[in-house]
Parts: sequence; C-alpha cells; structure tokens
Amino acid sequence: MNNNNPLLSLLLLAIIAFDAMADEQTSLNNLNVTEGVTTSQLPTVEVVGESNTKGQNMSGSVSVLDKERLFIDQVFTVNEALRKTPGVYVRDEEGFGIRPNIGIRGMNPFRSTKVLFLEDGLPFNYAPYGDNDIYYHPPIERYDGVEIFKGADLTQFGPQTINGAINYLTPQVPTKPGGFASFTGGNRDYLNGHLRYGGMANKVSGIDAAGGVIDYIHKEGQGARDNTFVELDDVNLKSIIDINSRHRLTFRGDFYQEDSQSTFGLTEAEYRNFGARYNPFKNDRFTTERWATSATHEYYLNNNMTLSTSFYWTTFHRDFWRQMNQQPTDLNCDNAGYVGYREQRLNGEAINVDSCNFTRGRLRNYDTWGITPTLHASHQLFGIDSELDVGFRAHFESQYRTTVDGSTPTARSGMVIENSDRFADAYAGFMQNKFIIGRWTATPGVRVESVSYERINNLPGQQASGENSMTEPLPSFSLTYSPIDQATLFFGFHRGFAPPRVEDSVYNNGNSVEIGPEKSWNYEVGVRSQPLTGMKTELTFFP
Repeated sequence: MNNNNPLLSLLLLAIIAFDAMADEQTSLNNLNVTEGVTTSQLPTVEVVGESNTKGQNMSGSVSVLDKERLFIDQVFTVNEALRKTPGVYVRDEEGFGIRPNIGIRGMNPFRSTKVLFLEDGLPFNYAPYGDNDIYYHPPIERYDGVEIFKGADLTQFGPQTINGAINYLTPQVPTKPGGFASFTGGNRDYLNGHLRYGGMANKVSGIDAAGGVIDYIHKEGQGARDNTFVELDDVNLKSIIDINSRHRLTFRGDFYQEDSQSTFGLTEAEYRNFGARYNPFKNDRFTTERWATSATHEYYLNNNMTLSTSFYWTTFHRDFWRQMNQQPTDLNCDNAGYVGYREQRLNGEAINVDSCNFTRGRLRNYDTWGITPTLHASHQLFGIDSELDVGFRAHFESQYRTTVDGSTPTARSGMVIENSDRFADAYAGFMQNKFIIGRWTATPGVRVESVSYERINNLPGQQASGENSMTEPLPSFSLTYSPIDQATLFFGFHRGFAPPRVEDSVYNNGNSVEIGPEKSWNYEVGVRSQPLTGMKTELTFFP
C-alpha cells in the first residue's frame, strides 16, 4: 500500500503555514499516547453560542460526552468514546472505528442497525429508513461533543426509536480567530493529522456577524490485522451568519473518502495456527466517497418562540470488493477452480488467494435529502407554564445497487448478478408539550411515521417493480420530580419504532411483503443527581 498522499502533504504544509501566521503563542500540551506522540495547540477562545445541543433539556435518560472529556481522554475511536457511557455496548471491527457496531440497552450491535445517528440534530446516515447499516462513520476527533438519548425524548427524532439515538455536535465557531494543529504517529504505519481554524467578524456588509470554521483530518494505518491498511480523509466546513437579532443562518458541508483493505474474520483453526493478525485476503478493497451539506435557518419570533428550519442532502458511494463473502461456508473459490479452499480454511491451512479466480463487488450509491421545520414555544396553556416542541420532516432516499462477480483474484468488473433501484419516501411529525408545575414536569407526546417503499429489478429477463407503505402512531410520556435542586427523579415510556429495509418490504419479483416495522414498548425509571461540584450520577432501571 502506497502511503504517499497529496492531502497529507497539504496538511503538513498547512500546519507549517498555520504556525508561521499565528498572531499569538498558546500553551503547548504535550500528551503521551501508547507508541506515539501527540502535540496539540489549543488557544483559549470564546465561541458563538449555537442551538445544536439537545441533551440539556431532555426529561429521560441522557448521557453527554463534552468537549473537555473527549480531549482529556484522547479517545482513539468513537468506540472508545461511547464505552464511557452507561447502557451502550460497542464491538470493534476494523480497529479505526469507521464501521462501529453499536447496541444500546441490550440490542444487537451488528452494523448499528437499530441506532439513529444524528449530527446537530439532523440524520447523517445515508439511508435511515431503507437501509440503516452503518458503513460510514466520521472520525470522532472532528466533534466537540456526543449526546446519547435512550428515553421518551426519542419521540422528537426518529425513525429508529427502539434502541437509542446518538447526536454528534460539530465544532462551534470561535468569536475570535483561532484554532489548533496536531499530529500523531505510531507503529503499524499509523498517522493522524488534524487541523482546525475558524473565527467570526462583526458588522460585515450590513449583517451583525459572519464567520466559520474548517476542520480537516487525515488518518492512515495498518490496522489490527495483516492486509487491513486504512486511509481516510475528512473535511468539514461550518459557517454562521447572524443577520440580525431575529435571524441566523448555519451552513455545513462535509467531504469524506476512505480507501481500505477490509475483510471478514478467520476460522478457529486459522486463529490457533497463525494468530490473531492472520489475514490472507490481500485483494479485498473497500472504497467510499461521501458529500454532504445542510442549511439551518433559525427565526426568533419573540423571546418565547423559535422556528428552526433545516435542509440536508447527502450522496454516498461505496464499492466493496472481496473474495470471501460468508466464511466458512463460502464455496465461490471452490467453484472458481480452487478445489479444497473451504476445507483448507476450516483445517487451519495457509491459502493462496491469488489461486482463487473469483471476486464479488457490492457496489452501492445512495442519495438522501430532506427538510425539517421545528417550532419551540414557551406558553401558559390552562395557566400552566409549558414548553411546546412540534416538528415535521419530509425525507427521501434513493439506492442504486449493483452486484458483480469477477473471474480473477483482482477483478473490478464482471457478470452483473444484481441491478436494482430502491426508494423510500417518509413523512413524520411529532408534538411534545412539557407542563411545568413547581418541581414536577409532565411531558405527553406523539410521533407519527408514514413510510412508502418502491423496489425496481433492472436485470434483463427479470424486470419487476413493487411498492409497499405503512403508517404508525408512536405515543410517549415522561414525568420528572426534583425534590431538591441537586437531584431529579424521572420516569418515561414510549412506543419504539424501527422501519424495515426496502428489500424486506418488497421482494425482488415486485411482490410486497406483509411485514411491518419492529415495534416495542420502552420503559425507564431513574434518578440523576449532582451531589458535589464536578460530580454527576445517574441510575436508571429499564425492563
């Protein structure tokens, strides 16, 4: 694998230029990490207050990892970060955290299929309704915080509300120009370069303030096993325009690319004979490219009412070429002329993958976009202090899927065995009202999800198409009581919802399937407290 990358060279030049142009010298924090050295520049800057934080107003169980905690702990992957929160189970796969397997409160973690991923409150996965497998995850270093929701407040989000939701907070824009640069190196060819810079300017072209922040990360390394080299780049842009005291615009843009050797596991006999790092599949390749953007307009109607409207769009391209698909039962290599391939693996014998004249490519393209207005209002309905949250979302997904069987060990073309288009159109609305009576709050709510699916088979001689749809009301209720300022008791329940994938709702021959969404009744009761300054505790029971 060639480690020379022009983006890495550009990063190093940018770091040098950044150091040369810095107006102020900031304190250097030297941090020792295992088998590597990290040096980070962290200027003390004020940041523009933004309304992307959700966890502070929630009634149910919420865990928050703030910026300081993420920095102090120097988490290597999102897996390390999430293990610091209760009720979250994370299973490693490739060692870089780019395809995490996350389960919350006992749910199956495989491909994080039952977890809702959000970025500043907006869905960032490429197909949360039609194919929620997580084959893309940004580097944890580019976020300033993580919020994990598990209770009745999930009614505000969706569609995945059985397991939980993870909301990542993008960097806030500093009011004064500033930033940092860091570089980490280690064994197994590990490199991690990170650059961030931003600032605001006041009274620009007749508006109150405008500015932005840019964040760039390059990572590469051999991974935990042989033939698992990973190389990725992530560029994130964020801009804020304060038009006046009533209007604010926030723009976000992101580019991500990955080029890696990604494969599956090994047999028990291979593990015994060759060790945990053994991986002969040098020809497997996984490449992705993602472009995303979003725009949010916040309109402060008065001191008690805010209307926030967001538009988001993502396109995601994934090519996954591999010689092994379902070990140890895969017989493709045996059928392609490598007689005894399967038995050699089961017996723990070394194999030569160049003798297997077979490669399967699973090629995917996803386009996702949506719009979501949300209203927050403080009022006194029935003479009771109340806070109302109501919102609507229109969300649209398109999948273009091709599967190709090649006839050589390194083929990147061949016979097309799948060519299908899949679509999901979803409309959702929610309403929650928090009634505040002294030290008590009661929050009834409801969410309605309406999803329609379409699947088209484009293979010659097999052309077919079909449709299916579903609509589900999802009620919720939460109750809190604060006997003292330092402690809060809470209780909640909600109807969990997880929509089926398109392929589970419509067969390849166009026939619709009589299968509905996964649903559950989720309950929790607990107490959270802050007995001492700097100490927080939470104890939650859930069946």
